[in-house]
Amino acid sequence: MRSTLLLCAFLLLLPGSPARQIQVGEFTFMLDSVLKLKHFLDGFGNDMEAAAKDACHSSILPEEFRLVCAEDNPADIFISLIEAAMDECELCAHPACPGCL
Repeated sequence: MRSTLLLCAFLLLLPGSPARQIQVGEFTFMLDSVLKLKHFLDGFGNDMEAAAKDACHSSILPEEFRLVCAEDNPADIFISLIEAAMDECELCAHPACPGCL
């Protein structure tokens, strides 16, 4: 399941805007929000899966991520979002990356 979510994670560029979004399955979030989510989850410890599960029980989880917690696999979705955000080729940070324009 996790690998399927990773395959679904991709970068979208909004027309006329340099804003970047990351989509995993039906969920789409701004890159900046996902990076803040990573920082938030880092506060729960090194085990990202446990951190993602604990985050859903936290009252300070950013509201935009609450819908993910209603899913059967919120940890997988959070991890896939963060992995996509941290993948420099996925974000086309380097023009030499395959598929980057």
